[in-house]
Amino acid sequence: MAGQDPRTKFSNKDFPKQEQPVPGLQSKLDPKPDCGETSYTGYG
Repeated sequence: MAGQDPRTKFSNKDFPKQEQPVPGLQSKLDPKPDCGETSYTGYG
């Protein structure tokens, strides 16, 4: 698997900075964060 740079293998979108008081809620973020619960794909 040599020759693949993991920093460029996946999407690197520029998202706007979002702030909210602590503790924050993911439901208030736009776009909603993808924590990988349903989208995770293992490699290796």
